[in-house]
Amino acid sequence: MFYFKMLFIIGLILFVLSLVLLIFKQYRKNIFYYPYEKDNLIATKRDEGYKNYIYTTHGETSKYMNKYVISNSSYDKTLICHFNTPYEKISYYIVEYNVIHKPIRVLEVIERNTANNSKVIILSKNCKDVNVFVKSVNECDVNGLIIKPLNKKRINKYSFVSSLLYMSIVFIADYLIPKLILQEKATTFYLNWVNLTIVGVGVFIFLLHWITTAIKLKQRNLENRAGGVVDYEFY
Repeated sequence: MFYFKMLFIIGLILFVLSLVLLIFKQYRKNIFYYPYEKDNLIATKRDEGYKNYIYTTHGETSKYMNKYVISNSSYDKTLICHFNTPYEKISYYIVEYNVIHKPIRVLEVIERNTANNSKVIILSKNCKDVNVFVKSVNECDVNGLIIKPLNKKRINKYSFVSSLLYMSIVFIADYLIPKLILQEKATTFYLNWVNLTIVGVGVFIFLLHWITTAIKLKQRNLENRAGGVVDYEFY
């Protein structure tokens, strides 16, 4: 009984500590270096259920991509970029902003052997404005550092702390639920093999979540060399 009470106290401490760290440390927060700049809206058109907004780009990006189109419908929001000329390879960022122009998501898009227009990019429903930055063209850098993705150290910290949170919930529930339901008879349950199995499950969840979360986040930060979209989230 004393052993499981200690597990409960340890679980409470780990729960509070891990929750505070996750809230205030923001381990999963990417860093974006460029402020929002309003692009010039040059035309608005309607087409088969879509309302299309055509914008010009700015800065170095305009030398390679002169405009982009945001299409709104009742069920989705998409973006297509217009290149100044076809490219063997082009990499660019699409920065999504909310209503107060705070970055909420950055998409890194890599395309090879392009036409004059990009692929269709799906935007978030809560995206209100975007900026587009060309990162590189045919392996030549255009804009400087746009975004700093999560490094391995922050990924490992997030994976470890979030895993502690889940394990602590198991330990707390393992003590409180029998106490509330069985009351005085809870002591016999604590010494039962079923309860020992639950404790083992808590440790297993910790290890499994730690490993899988770290692998998943590291994979999301890898560039898709064959071309595609890498999604960086902001909190």
